[in-house]
Amino acid sequence: MFTAAIWGAILVYIIDNQLEKAVKVSFVAIILSAIGLIHAPKLAILYNYKSALAYLIMGIILWGFSITLKDVEDENESLRNTMTD
Repeated sequence: MFTAAIWGAILVYIIDNQLEKAVKVSFVAIILSAIGLIHAPKLAILYNYKSALAYLIMGIILWGFSITLKDVEDENESLRNTMTD
């Protein structure tokens, strides 16, 4: 039920280049998956731990990309500033 909304939010944030928000949604998905609101037939703690682990891995990868791409954007911005001065 919540899975499509979560995946949609993550995809929209990735397309809009707002990776920090995508990481936050991914970590919300970990919590929802861990308590059984998504990917489980009933409420249970870690009923399907593999889905929570998958969201964790995805969040870590997105977090790494957000740090890496932010550094590249900052470097490009500083180059633009030096070229216009």
